[in-house]
Amino acid sequence: MSWGRGVEGLIGALATAGALALAQPAAGQEALPTIEQMRARDVLAAPEGELAAWRAFTARVLADPASPPELVAESRLGLAIALMYAQANADGLAEWQAADALVAALPAPPAFLARHQATGSLLLTEAARLDEAEALARAALATAQAAGPGGLVDQALARNAQGMIAFARNDLAAAESAFCTARDLGLAAPSPYHAMVVNDASSCGAVKYYLERPDTLAAMRLASDHAHAHLPPDHPKMGNVLNSAYAVLLRYGRYAEAEPLIRRHLELERTLRTGDADEIYDPLSLLARALELRGAYADAEVLFRAAADMADRLRSATQPWARGRARGNLAVVLARQGRLDEAEAEARAGVERLVAELEPGNSNIGSGQVVWADQLERLGRRDEALAQVDEGLALLSAEYPPEHSEVIAARLIRARVLAGLGRTAEALEQSREASGLFAKQMFDLAASETDRVALSRVVPRAFADHVAVALAAGDMGEAVQAAQLLLLSEQGISNARIAAGALAREEGLGAAVDRLEAARAAVQAADKALAAAQASGSADAADLAPRLAAARDEAAAAQGALLEAFPQYAELARPQVPTLGELQAKLGAGEVLVLPLALPDRALTITVTRDAVAWGQADLPPMQVAALAERVRLSAQSPGAFDVSAARALHDVVFPAAVRDLATGARELLFPAAGYLARLSPAVLLTGAADPARLADAPWLVRRSAIRVVADLARLGPADAPLAARDFLGVGAPDGLPPALASAAASLPPLPRARAELDDLARALAPPGATVLAGAEASESALATLDLPRFGVIAFATHGLVGGEVAGLDEPALVLAGSAEGGSAEDGLLTASEIAGMKLAADWVILSACDTAAGQSTGAPGYSGLARAFAQAGARSLMLSHWRVRDDAAAFLSVETLRRAGTGDRAEALRQAQLALMARADLADAAHPAVWAPFAILDN
Repeated sequence: MSWGRGVEGLIGALATAGALALAQPAAGQEALPTIEQMRARDVLAAPEGELAAWRAFTARVLADPASPPELVAESRLGLAIALMYAQANADGLAEWQAADALVAALPAPPAFLARHQATGSLLLTEAARLDEAEALARAALATAQAAGPGGLVDQALARNAQGMIAFARNDLAAAESAFCTARDLGLAAPSPYHAMVVNDASSCGAVKYYLERPDTLAAMRLASDHAHAHLPPDHPKMGNVLNSAYAVLLRYGRYAEAEPLIRRHLELERTLRTGDADEIYDPLSLLARALELRGAYADAEVLFRAAADMADRLRSATQPWARGRARGNLAVVLARQGRLDEAEAEARAGVERLVAELEPGNSNIGSGQVVWADQLERLGRRDEALAQVDEGLALLSAEYPPEHSEVIAARLIRARVLAGLGRTAEALEQSREASGLFAKQMFDLAASETDRVALSRVVPRAFADHVAVALAAGDMGEAVQAAQLLLLSEQGISNARIAAGALAREEGLGAAVDRLEAARAAVQAADKALAAAQASGSADAADLAPRLAAARDEAAAAQGALLEAFPQYAELARPQVPTLGELQAKLGAGEVLVLPLALPDRALTITVTRDAVAWGQADLPPMQVAALAERVRLSAQSPGAFDVSAARALHDVVFPAAVRDLATGARELLFPAAGYLARLSPAVLLTGAADPARLADAPWLVRRSAIRVVADLARLGPADAPLAARDFLGVGAPDGLPPALASAAASLPPLPRARAELDDLARALAPPGATVLAGAEASESALATLDLPRFGVIAFATHGLVGGEVAGLDEPALVLAGSAEGGSAEDGLLTASEIAGMKLAADWVILSACDTAAGQSTGAPGYSGLARAFAQAGARSLMLSHWRVRDDAAAFLSVETLRRAGTGDRAEALRQAQLALMARADLADAAHPAVWAPFAILDN
């Protein structure tokens, strides 16, 4: 489960919220000799520079005995503000108190009184003197309101101060109201202080994120758009923009894309301040969380420990829960590594800190108790766990509505505890209801958002608790549905949208569907470009932000128009999860569906046939399961000593004894396109002992059964029908490499067999018509001239690239012929986004290229790159590769598979081709998985 409020980095927007603007900021930041020039400074600029300027100015004022008291008071106020932003809060409060004494002695209230009062409130909040801070914030608001429209900026500051007090008290609803009101007041001011508007808008979005408000993303986008429109790219408040950007990506489950933005934010904050700071702690914690969610547990642990140590040193008054929450973060990642005793100790320490440092009833204590209960249950201490989770759930329920993710996750943990205590009926009822709420929220998000959602990452791991509870209760139907929720592939959304669009087209709404699809593609392209610019600190971000905003407006308008004409579209576009009975009805004789799961404390597999279901488990934590799969994948990528022990051990994890009999006699094994096997073919698993020197005789799983990967279990269909008598298209064997890949030439070997492979594929299929684009003709412009829906089989024989593999390429691509002219339409890189925009009706797409089953980028889920793109374009089935494929092996496997697929069973055809290849003595290393095992069949 997520610890605390889930997105610690967003707190950074709040921790720096108390900006004081004496006037509209000027572009220069030079030390200036007059109070008018000092007022014109941007107090939200780099804190060390501001502090130096105000120290010098105040020293000069104090040294001059002729300085008027009002000037002395204002200069000391300015120094207090600079000290506050330099994290010297105690010194800042002392300076403010000196200024306050001078203000009290003035014959009339000074013009800066409201700002003086609001600043005092912010500094008292940092000192944890919240009642005094609240009184000053109220006074500041009254003073500013009396000034009329000219006091709107000061009103915004006073509201900001009230938001900080509410946040420190954990009154998030009040904080939301205050920060969002501050934002709106700042926008309405005759001369808005733009950095302050961005600050308040970011804080508004951050609290909405915690509260899981439906308008969260809109609030964050407002902050980002305003910053790009009004602030220079190197302004400190651009950190808030990065924060908003990666918060959206995290909401969509796109952790690999969020990571560079978090790193950029962390880098920016470290350049602005030295030592410890809330602004550094927050993105550091969130970077650790992103790594944890990607499965990089050891790396995440290092960062979580660093963040916990920093929190101990900071003892933040505005984030008094940080020390306890940091220990809870660490507990979770330790548990993921199977270190349960250490995890329990850290969780207990976290709760002890929270209880000691927060008021009774604070929901953060409840969050800590739920994390502790999770660890206690895994250690078998269930009575203690139940006491903690009950107390924690009560605190969370008092703060949040029933549909809040923290409440739901706590209920699922409670259900698991009850199941362990033997109260399985009660546990299953609670688990079913909670997981149903989670599923609805995630599917609603997937169906309604125009941005790309990585559903396999968005769907929370809490569904693992529902699996465990259902199995404990003996309800296999519930367990199978929960397992599917954990294993939703990247193509679940694409397929649902394609199906919904097809039905809309039948209603005569093809133009509306095309408009929406084009708008979504434009959003994805603009989003990708802006994220890349933000991660690199490029000034291009200012120009790209309006483009993204316009694209989102058009997508929203297109979706609204389609929904108005075809209201059923929203429901039809939601991914579906079939029941056990529905799955069994779709399975044929000899077919076994295999659902391998990595639960937080063990590996578990459910197998389903048309008339039976079984499950078994292995006591391995997810980190060890992932490590085992990675060992197999790495040793399979190139000829050499293959790790037979890892392949045998992984087989026993995937097929524990309790399910082995059901799977052993399978004609065909069906696997989901997600989970820990998504980056390698199960064909390489070993069913028995093997000699690494005699791989030709090894008992590979593929010797026993054909392997098929299913992109969307909701659309699981019967065995493949024979390929229809439709035309064939072959593309590849480009002349040389396009200019865009000049720097990568050494890593991309020649493909001497590619042209012959395309010709052989055409002969093997014997279609009514065949088109081959090779050499210079294998170009994007040539493809664009073809009527692509008429081709039943489309094959690409070329290089495949993963996003990030070469400089400037941030998404997967196929290499074609290209030139330096013509822009992206002729650059020789057929990218995933360009493929997704094609219109195909192919029964089968064969990607005889390298790494075509890989994700959108390094670290992204398997099958989320080219596979999803071709699915969106309309491909019904694909043959793709998990690693680099040798040219001669690719040619043999693709041609033999197509030749043997005449009866329609493509998985069996690939199996026969693989067995034939590994038996060839004339082909070097033919029996090594690097040569025969890269390809997999993916049914869409």
